Amino acid sequence: MPDYFFHVSDGRRLYRDDEAVDLPDIGAAQIYARQDARDLVCQKVGDDVALAGWRILVCDPNGRELLSVPVLEWIEPPSVASKSGRDVKSGNPTGS
Repeated sequence: MPDYFFHVSDGRRLYRDDEAVDLPDIGAAQIYARQDARDLVCQKVGDDVALAGWRILVCDPNGRELLSVPVLEWIEPPSVASKSGRDVKSGNPTGS
């Protein structure tokens, strides 16, 4: 399986991921990057950090950027999440 690195950029600085993740293909890497984006937003809630320019950069072992995922692009607004029958905190389906 290919190795992928998931660096984080805030638009000014690059925070390098030093540990590769083995995933079957670039599609799986994109899904992983989306989850990283969600996790980053959860970590930064309440920190007064503007995440609009932040991205998860998916790179190969040679440092070549394969794709870029804007951190806020994959976040479902709470109003949409609650209307969609998903728990706002966990994103899991609600019992209703």
